[in-house]
Amino acid sequence: MALGLFGATALPLVVVITTIEVEAEHLPSSTAAALVGAGMLSVLLFPLLAQRLRGQSQQPPAEDRHRVSAESW
Repeated sequence: MALGLFGATALPLVVVITTIEVEAEHLPSSTAAALVGAGMLSVLLFPLLAQRLRGQSQQPPAEDRHRVSAESW
């Protein structure tokens, strides 16, 4: 689920498609602005949600949290 949220942000694609459609007069600029705004929200929110989901599923047990995993030479 988290990986899907990380990969779901496609703002550049949304901008390009809406720009082409507005220039071809197939899409009103107000609709294009709403789509780009939604794309911006996805760029802001999806990674945060993915981190939260990932953090909940990969939390180490309490006794391993304080253990240092470093090599000494």
